Amino acid sequence: MNMSGILLQTKKVLFDPLKYLGIPEKYKFLGITFYRSDIYIHVIMLVAASIFSLYTLAFVGFVLLTIFIHELGHAFVAKYFGADLIKVRLMGGFGTTEINFDFDSYWSYILFILGGAFAGIFIGVLLSLINCYFQNSYIDLLVLILFIVNGANLLPFQPFDGGVIFQLVFLSAGKKFYIWHYSISTLIFIFLVFNTKDLILLIVVIYNLFILYISIKEANPHKELLLTKQALNSKISLIQKIGILLFYLFSLSLPILFLFGRTIFS
Repeated sequence: MNMSGILLQTKKVLFDPLKYLGIPEKYKFLGITFYRSDIYIHVIMLVAASIFSLYTLAFVGFVLLTIFIHELGHAFVAKYFGADLIKVRLMGGFGTTEINFDFDSYWSYILFILGGAFAGIFIGVLLSLINCYFQNSYIDLLVLILFIVNGANLLPFQPFDGGVIFQLVFLSAGKKFYIWHYSISTLIFIFLVFNTKDLILLIVVIYNLFILYISIKEANPHKELLLTKQALNSKISLIQKIGILLFYLFSLSLPILFLFGRTIFS
């Protein structure tokens, strides 16, 4: 092999070492599709954190692990209800579960939405019990991040999962409520950005502003909801709305109660 060939091969290894090791761009595990490129995004975040000391390496790594667990929770619930094309994307400080599937009832869709937080909280409780024996500071940090990230995700602000629950409950209010909900959520995040100087929250603000712009132009901003037309057109009774809100409040209370319990017994 001549020098140019060696340089070309070295460039391929440096820029995509996982491909050189035989890892495909898309790979499946338990029927869920993952992407090789997402690993690089996470490695870049870890390296950036260690170089610029924005956060500790362990903190960033545990946040990324928490997001991965959260998205797996969504994916497994979707699989349980019959989705066969499931893609999990991990994009830096965010994640998304893409499915080519519409739920035929509000309750199954709500379980899908809350599945991510439930998975994170369950793992957090499990690790917390295990750490009663080991008393390891890193496990303790991971448990704390699992509770905080998944608890925050249940807050009733867009684009969090809790915000989607509110969107479902007040679906009959139409486009006006949807835009007001996104606007108030965005203002709250702008306030947090100015007070915390957090870049991830700034990305949330930019995303929300983009969604707001699209929603104002759209005739039906609810069309992204993963519900069948029959379920989407069916009206939720007052009793059902109360049931959904009570179930949502119970879900939101779980991480708060566990964090409160940790404070008391630690």
